[in-house]
Amino acid sequence: MAAAPWQLWIDTGGTFTDCLALSPSGEWGRIKVLSSSSLRGTVLSVKGEREVELSFPLDVPAKFFVGMQVRVLGESASTQVVSQGVAPLSLTLEEALPGLRAGVSLELLSAEEAPVLAARLASQTPHQEPLPPIHLRLATTKGTNSLLEENGAPVLFCVTEGFGDLLRIGDQRRPDLFALNPARPEPLHAAVLEVPERLEASGRVLRPLDETRVREQLSQVPAGLRQVAVVAFLHSDVNPEHEQAMAGWLREAGFGYVVTSSELAARIKVVPRAETALVDGYLGPLLQAYLDEVAEKLGPQGDLKV
Repeated sequence: MAAAPWQLWIDTGGTFTDCLALSPSGEWGRIKVLSSSSLRGTVLSVKGEREVELSFPLDVPAKFFVGMQVRVLGESASTQVVSQGVAPLSLTLEEALPGLRAGVSLELLSAEEAPVLAARLASQTPHQEPLPPIHLRLATTKGTNSLLEENGAPVLFCVTEGFGDLLRIGDQRRPDLFALNPARPEPLHAAVLEVPERLEASGRVLRPLDETRVREQLSQVPAGLRQVAVVAFLHSDVNPEHEQAMAGWLREAGFGYVVTSSELAARIKVVPRAETALVDGYLGPLLQAYLDEVAEKLGPQGDLKV
């Protein structure tokens, strides 16, 4: 009979990651780590420059810190933990650290995402070992934070020819109605590709999609922009054929993440439809990589829901 899984509920914010854990035996626990996947403890004593006794607020199993990077908080130099004692908690460092003395804080850096680090602490699983079966329910503000910090993926925005300024103009609302020189935020896309095509509001084709010209346009896109593409054509909510064809050519041209507005938000009004698709393209690769990393660490016995 398979062992009962751990039940974890984790919320990752911009600063802290909070975990509520229910063990297979029915015991509850709470874990709080930094969302930067780091842990902090206080140095109690230093022996021979490379051995430190550490005060740490959580229980950790043997070898938990082995292989993690460590540095004195506020210092840039770091080294690796090569061994760990448990009672008392002590670390042997690969190299001496500048500023290492009793009373300073040590920052221990994990290469894994913060939810995985919290799961290891909750289940008392060292970094070198696979996690036990875990059912994880994960909430995160990673997408919101990335949007606010403007550090999403570089997006090529493909739009009907003549509408390259669509998202710069938007619906013409002004944040300050009487400002003579209103400041508008820059659109999220890195570049615009105006595509020769046009549909009527009924979905009837007015101007067929010119495959030869489109492929020529795509061949001229710089390599740094051949990652993410968002397609938003006029009236594609009624007739998505042009967007679907364009998406196929983009994938053939090497784009790994392609979003079509008709598939994501098939509704009237091109501006909100395009904005929705653009946000998905801007954040999607980042969130996908993040969730793939968490799911991979959970392994085949794990279950991730977001």
